[in-house]
Amino acid sequence: MNKKLFNIPKQLMPFLFICLFSIQMQVSRAQNSVSTSDILKSSFKTSQVLFNEDRTALLSNTNFNMPLIENVEFRTESRDLLLKRQEYTIRISPNSVRAISSHNQINKNRLKEIEIENQIQINLELEKRYYLIIDLIFNERMITLFEEKQDQLNDKLFLLGERVYDTNFDVKDLIEAEDDLFDTKLRTSTIKEENNHLKKRIIQSLGSSLDSLQLDNDQLLQVEHILNHNQKDSLESDNLPIKLQKLKLNTLENEMRLNVAKSNQFLDYVQAKYGGKNSFLFNENFSIGLGFNLPFFGNSNEKKGAIYHKKLSEESEILYLANKLKERQRLDQDALNIAIKNYTTLVEQNEQSSVNSIYETYQKIEGVSPLMLLKLKILQHKKKIEIIKAEHELYTSYIRSLASKELLFQQPYLNYLSSGLEPIILID
Repeated sequence: MNKKLFNIPKQLMPFLFICLFSIQMQVSRAQNSVSTSDILKSSFKTSQVLFNEDRTALLSNTNFNMPLIENVEFRTESRDLLLKRQEYTIRISPNSVRAISSHNQINKNRLKEIEIENQIQINLELEKRYYLIIDLIFNERMITLFEEKQDQLNDKLFLLGERVYDTNFDVKDLIEAEDDLFDTKLRTSTIKEENNHLKKRIIQSLGSSLDSLQLDNDQLLQVEHILNHNQKDSLESDNLPIKLQKLKLNTLENEMRLNVAKSNQFLDYVQAKYGGKNSFLFNENFSIGLGFNLPFFGNSNEKKGAIYHKKLSEESEILYLANKLKERQRLDQDALNIAIKNYTTLVEQNEQSSVNSIYETYQKIEGVSPLMLLKLKILQHKKKIEIIKAEHELYTSYIRSLASKELLFQQPYLNYLSSGLEPIILID
């Protein structure tokens, strides 16, 4: 059995080796393949996001509310060191209902502030990963195009080298081809280096130990969807930075109310005092006392002034953020419109270019100079590179516009780079 199994003709050995190598490469590629949704999902697993979630959970389960009773004091006083003349006093200092309400609202606001800060961090991480994916996809496309361009320029230099001694030889053509080849090699090397850096950043964001990464972008959103996509207006509710500032403003207002409530609190304490038996039979020295604050003698203007100045600062910040948001949305929408216009113009020009028709015609004619055909092909290739650059900018502008309108961060989260806008499932 073993002899038959390993009795392989020598002629088939190279073919078998190639098959095994191909299978191994496919398995390795499949193991290192990462989808765009996997990369986007990692936004919710950064150390800062997880820390903020733990902090929020801890604070949510801890009671920081102001109690009805501020404090309870027990006092005792001895007279003539006689136990029967010992006096005992219990004093209770209450909090006002207004102070309790304001204090509790401050705690709720501060917890909500942490939640919003965490959501802002998630949104930043998510947007950053969208740009990483887009840059990686189009860098790889550019690498392929530039490598093809190198082959074309090498062929051009070879054909020019065969015509060096022709009477109509133009040395300027040779020099330009060599310079173009040098620039193309340099640009290819730079993009490859950028690509390696992008892959390392993505692997790091995934928390993976992969040495290499293969992006699975088979279900990438088609460019036609972006061209035909009618974006909604921004969300009716305030964006997160504005919500955060409004919460801070509300916190300051409640701090002011708390300060006023404490300064205007009329009842300071209630106490009960027991001083033992007096000289009359069955009579006890027992008394109840009340302490009152006189608000017009207090002075809290200094605290009120400081809080009022902070309040004005927060109101100014809200107005600034609102204007900044409108300006960013306008600029990002203009940038998207320009990117769409540039891309469609380049595609139309390429389709209507006479270079394509001349190249197809010359291919059918016998005796046409191979150098002429190659030059036409290089021109076609140059237009492809320009179109890919425009497409890259189109995808980037599309995501940036969604982000500025906060449509990118609506829940449930969607993968806006997938053809079907598939949901980002956060539960493993």
